[in-house]
Amino acid sequence: MRTILVGLDFLATIQLVNYIRFQVRSNNAISTDHLISNPEAFRQDRFMQPVLEDDALLYSIDELGNPNDPEDPLAQKSEDGDVEGGAEGVGESAGHRMVVERALR
Repeated sequence: MRTILVGLDFLATIQLVNYIRFQVRSNNAISTDHLISNPEAFRQDRFMQPVLEDDALLYSIDELGNPNDPEDPLAQKSEDGDVEGGAEGVGESAGHRMVVERALR
């Protein structure tokens, strides 16, 4: 994906997923270009509220981090500073791409 999706932290990823789900539920067309040119569209507090009850994707966002990239905002850090968790072998922006692709299904 492009630049807007690369540095999303945990909360921004939740907002993005909920924004996409909201737009799909409302039958509104969205595009990656729209998300890139208008990041403020999904960076709103109202998109912290899940659109789907018990949304499995939201529960698994922390598994999308790249444990081999200490700068990945989705990679969980243990108390001793080591990066842990995350999806094994996920590329630099692949975790964010997976979030978008799953949310658009």
